[in-house]
Amino acid sequence: GAGAGAADDAERAALVDGGSVAPLPSAVDAHVGREQGLWWRSRARAFAAISVVLVTALLRADPRGHAEASLVGHPGAVTQEFATGLLPWSEAIERAVETESKLSDTEREGFLHGVGFPTVGGFVGAIPAVRRLGVPALKLQDSSAGFRPMNADEPGTVTSWPSMLTLASSWDEQLVYQTAAAIATEFRGKGANVMLGPGLNVHRSPFGGRNFEYLSGEDPYLGSRLGPAFVRGVQSRGIMATIKHFAFNEQETQRNSEDSRVDERTKWELYYPPFEAAIAAGAGAVMCSYNRVDGSYACGNAALLGDTLKERMGFNGFVMSDWSAVHSPDALAGGVDMEQPQAQFFTQAVASEPRAAREAVRRILASAYHLRLDEAPGCALPCSAERASNQRTQEHLRLAEDAATKGIVLLQNNGVLPLRPQQVRTIAVIGPAANAKDTMNTWGPGSPYSGGGSGHVPAPHVVSPVDGIRARAGSDFKVIAPALRYDSSAALDSTEAASRRRLLDLDAAVAAVEE
Repeated sequence: GAGAGAADDAERAALVDGGSVAPLPSAVDAHVGREQGLWWRSRARAFAAISVVLVTALLRADPRGHAEASLVGHPGAVTQEFATGLLPWSEAIERAVETESKLSDTEREGFLHGVGFPTVGGFVGAIPAVRRLGVPALKLQDSSAGFRPMNADEPGTVTSWPSMLTLASSWDEQLVYQTAAAIATEFRGKGANVMLGPGLNVHRSPFGGRNFEYLSGEDPYLGSRLGPAFVRGVQSRGIMATIKHFAFNEQETQRNSEDSRVDERTKWELYYPPFEAAIAAGAGAVMCSYNRVDGSYACGNAALLGDTLKERMGFNGFVMSDWSAVHSPDALAGGVDMEQPQAQFFTQAVASEPRAAREAVRRILASAYHLRLDEAPGCALPCSAERASNQRTQEHLRLAEDAATKGIVLLQNNGVLPLRPQQVRTIAVIGPAANAKDTMNTWGPGSPYSGGGSGHVPAPHVVSPVDGIRARAGSDFKVIAPALRYDSSAALDSTEAASRRRLLDLDAAVAAVEE
């Protein structure tokens, strides 16, 4: 009705004006910032739980050194809970076809691209609502170790969860499900309804810049078990999961230009299984990657997105681009349904590619109905009250600690651990991460606790490795943190020289490094 139309106009005005948000980088600046953040990403390995790892491994380890590597949990029970919440794809598609037929071309255009990075409420992407037809806004936010704070006053209002790689190291489907559901709860509290995660790429090299963000680790079977658990956990809370980065985004170096060439058997046996399993679990969206695949950019590669993803894998949802990963208007016909973060190439998509545009809108609507977002649309943009809320809870902090602890795997001991005061008196915690604090920023360098770039979720209160070890050691051990640098060829100042002399008296040392 008229009231709904006026509300739509008000929301669009908020999107254009930016709402009440702090100044943030432009889309171009953000794209450059992502590249600048790659340096930190490349140095992050599995430091989300570094203090827990060090304290537990040094002082509480099982002296027998056993580490049972088995998948645990009860996926059958998880599936039952998941199945009761989502609208079957067949019904969602039927509703989408009906709704799409009632849209104006202007409304169709609004589904095909975002409105900027970010222009309203601190969301990294947004699609406006069509209230006259009961279609909710899509409010997208980054996620690796939780809800990514973007507004200046948001760091510390969400939980900084263990990295995806730490969760992968737990081999625990139920734990992954519970963690994903808790993260999704915080997303809902912050007003978002689309999570840009989980990352499911399979590690190809230990130097992969986003390895810490990927739930598969280096094992496609592990990814095919944990990926669905994460998706089900997220979507059980009414938040749409976006599996990424499809496909072959196994490196950050020259990610915008490198060409991944992979034979068919390797694709289907090594790199595709986590994505296939997550699609079977009902994932609502897929994010295509920056790189080229067999000569063509992934975002617009018809063989990859059309033949492989939508046909052979049977994906019923929609494909969004990674941010600024579309390179041509032809990407729409090539399988990209939504350009993010704004329209660079999909500016006249409905007029130039009407058939592909209408199919893309149907897919986006089908995903929204699949998640029943129309039944619980949440806040209207810019969601100021929700974004200002504090979603950290003691329950979530306990779960985060439990997940970090269960991600510790001790492969071999040989009787060294746990350390005993009868054998060891002095412990040195060596490296720049020993006393590290988290970086409380919305964009820029990361930290050993939460990586960097779009996956960085700053934590206001961290226990550094040296402080954690001192607290656990008590009076039984002397714990020191020598001021040592990486560059051994540089001339030593008096403080560093003294630190190196103290190392001669060490009984044990812990490396707290960033690479």
